[in-house]
Amino acid sequence: MSITIDEGGGVSKVFNNFVLSGSGGTNLLNPADISVSISPNPPTGEVGLLFQISSGGGLGVALGAGETADLGFSFEVHCIGCLLHDNTLLITGFSLGDGSVNLSEQVLDLNNNLDELANKLVFFNQDGSNSSDHKVFLSDSTDILIHKDLAINGGTGETFAFVSDFSQTFSQTAVPGPATLLLIGAGLVAVGVIGRKRRNR
Repeated sequence: MSITIDEGGGVSKVFNNFVLSGSGGTNLLNPADISVSISPNPPTGEVGLLFQISSGGGLGVALGAGETADLGFSFEVHCIGCLLHDNTLLITGFSLGDGSVNLSEQVLDLNNNLDELANKLVFFNQDGSNSSDHKVFLSDSTDILIHKDLAINGGTGETFAFVSDFSQTFSQTAVPGPATLLLIGAGLVAVGVIGRKRRNR
């Protein structure tokens, strides 16, 4: 599967190579129950994907006491005519009692030995919640790999955990054009010439 978002002006994002890395727990999450579409309401200046979970004929997955589900998967993002600069991870759900929902993410640079660019975590548990996490990458990149792990725990006793969807959106910086690169090069040459003249005085 491949999804392309054309943002105009020669800029587009391609999402592909979706790979399931494992499903575990007492309630296995079927990848076929997770639909992927373009995010309808991304943060300003960002575009990305919406992952919706359906189980038992309804939206979302709900686990009670003693039930668990874990799903790991990955995908790639390629920025054409731009550099990926940061991203936002959002999740919709809740938990009761000691039930919990955790969605962790690792962002790796495909162009630089899979160097780590950012880590994110969104969650709902008895200690609190964080439904949104935004990180600026350590360096901009045209091509990245996203690893995700979704863990749902129904807890014990009168407890509950529910998640319906999560989204992954990105913003970017412009790729320097030939004219910009020429100006930068000319500036560096000028700095070198001035430095040489000063040394020769």
